[in-house]
Amino acid sequence: MGRVTLALWAGWALVGLGGGLTLVSRVVMGQSYSPSASNLDPGQTIVRRGPYAFFDHPQYAGNLLSVGGLLLSLNARWSWLLLAPFLIALSWRIAREERFLDEKFGPLWRSRP
Repeated sequence: MGRVTLALWAGWALVGLGGGLTLVSRVVMGQSYSPSASNLDPGQTIVRRGPYAFFDHPQYAGNLLSVGGLLLSLNARWSWLLLAPFLIALSWRIAREERFLDEKFGPLWRSRP
């Protein structure tokens, strides 16, 4: 069994923090949540409470914290190379969502704080 290091503890703390942020964000999103980037439900609204009051994509931020924490806990430099494809996919998904929300909500989406 390996040694328990600061990187391991910090990594698992980030996994927990990221998982918590993802979970809370999903619960706050409620019925406006959609697993696809485009939700055609006419009842969908822009959520501006909970973590969404502070930034636009807290679920993705939580995912990023969790993945970063996992990689940190591995304590291997090569593991950080795994972050690049994740960031590329996440950036693509966010850009796609932003375009959809801009088309669906227009000025209401653009005027968010």
